[in-house]
Amino acid sequence: MSVDITGRHIEITEPLRKFATDRLERLRGVIEVLEVHFILTVEKHQRHIAEINIRTRRDFYHAEEVSTDMYTSIAAVLDKVEKQILKHKERYVTRKRHNNHSGEVISTTSVIEVEEALGERLPRII
Repeated sequence: MSVDITGRHIEITEPLRKFATDRLERLRGVIEVLEVHFILTVEKHQRHIAEINIRTRRDFYHAEEVSTDMYTSIAAVLDKVEKQILKHKERYVTRKRHNNHSGEVISTTSVIEVEEALGERLPRII
């Protein structure tokens, strides 16, 4: 798994990088991640934006969060993308295990056997 962290108007310090990668380790048990790209941005008026792009073998996930603290933004964006992954994984597993049979039982008894069992004779159309 390759992890890229890009900073826009912010210097990526070692504690910030360690926090992001440590929180990212929770996803390893859920799904096999190939690439992760963090984009951390600081804008005017204390807007700290954390974006994450995750590429797996099958899918691509993206999430974005804004707060007044970068650590809070990173934690929130990882929680958000974890929810996306779990929701998608649950749908995939449910769809895969779905039974396509409607549960209808096709009767192998003929009309004559049913008539004999009921004791009635239905009019026949010739």
